[in-house]
Amino acid sequence: MKRNLSGLILSLIISVTAIFMLTNCTHNDQFTVCIDAGHGGYDNGTKSPTSILEKDINLKVALKLGKILEKNNIKVVYTRTNDKVPWPSNQKSSLKERCYISNKAKADLFISIHCNYDEFSSITRGPETWCRFSETPEENLAKNIQNELVNLKYSHNRGLKYEKNGGLYVLRHTKAVSALVELGFLSNSKDTKFLITNKAQEKCAQAIARGILNFKNYKS
Repeated sequence: MKRNLSGLILSLIISVTAIFMLTNCTHNDQFTVCIDAGHGGYDNGTKSPTSILEKDINLKVALKLGKILEKNNIKVVYTRTNDKVPWPSNQKSSLKERCYISNKAKADLFISIHCNYDEFSSITRGPETWCRFSETPEENLAKNIQNELVNLKYSHNRGLKYEKNGGLYVLRHTKAVSALVELGFLSNSKDTKFLITNKAQEKCAQAIARGILNFKNYKS
């Protein structure tokens, strides 16, 4: 009887240990997206003629996007969740820290959210999505996001932009599949009028989320 009891206890311990290891492994393998709300703190980003700050729109869309992804069983890591940034007040430190956060989390995807500005023309408008090179997973991710934003029909389609159009630090130094989204131009009154509303920010977040999920499901 004692031998049987000891054997039963040992079996239970082994079973519990196996379940714990499986659960832990599953957690570690959970698909992870690092969401980067561009600028923040000392850095306002760009500013509309009516003093709308880019950093505020970026953050609101980023937080909404994160909630949507979490509801789809995706682990979300943020580079910032408010207007206080922990890094020194200089651009180089800011960019390095954003990449470090993503790389430390071993994120599968890195999504940086921004708004644009054209200092030469107030007519320029529309979303564009950046990646490094064509015919890569990054381009596929960028295409999925851009297509979903364009489907909202709130502005012009400015398409995809690549490293040859202007290299971006966060795309070069993150290990994850990365894309940078420019939601629209704060130098354009129509884009600005759309992007400042909570409804529009929610729509943009949903569009980016659909793009991410389309990419993830196709990749799977």
